[in-house]
Amino acid sequence: MVKFLRGLVVVLGEFILLVLLVTLLIFPQSAREVADLIESLPMLTRALLVTFFSVLILIAILAQLNRQPRQTKGGVIVNMGDRNTLLDNESVRRGILKVVNQIELVESTEVEARSTNGRAAIVVNVKLSMSGAKINLPKKQREIDRAIKQVVIKQLGVRLAHAPAINISFVETPTVPKSETSHEVQPVSKNSLPALGSASTASPVVVAHPVDDAVTQSVEVDKATDEQA
Repeated sequence: MVKFLRGLVVVLGEFILLVLLVTLLIFPQSAREVADLIESLPMLTRALLVTFFSVLILIAILAQLNRQPRQTKGGVIVNMGDRNTLLDNESVRRGILKVVNQIELVESTEVEARSTNGRAAIVVNVKLSMSGAKINLPKKQREIDRAIKQVVIKQLGVRLAHAPAINISFVETPTVPKSETSHEVQPVSKNSLPALGSASTASPVVVAHPVDDAVTQSVEVDKATDEQA
């Protein structure tokens, strides 16, 4: 209700000033007639008219000044009807950072949020990935601008001091050359490894007795045969 009355007073005062200006410049004869009519009025009536119009003009000026957000140092003003709440700049910065990083092809984002007379002044530095896909730069800039306004204006309820400043740069995504992929180490399959139990199935190693032991054993056998005979 207060806002409505304040707006009504402002509109009424501006309309009266416009009528006076048009009358003086376009219809000077009518202006002289109005002046003669006012001159014929009593002094008390003219004083009351001056007081009335002065009050209207003063109210219009005060209402116009009150529409401007008050100066703030640590944050921005959140509009909540007739009441205003102060929001710190870091909260605004984190909200913008989160939503911009979710945009496709955005590699990294730097956000600077400042308070200018209670409104948010936003500067965003975005690095886009050059992954081989075709990039429509004006479209991508509009997408980032919409995401910023969605957070600041609609979600947080904060007014912007001016359009967000968006600085875009490109980052090349490193790719692996094809020549390097051809020399990859092939995985070793289980079939190519020797079985752990293969030593038990292998043929036994024959160890030959020394020659001297063999001769000694044959001589002992001959002596035993002679004694039995």
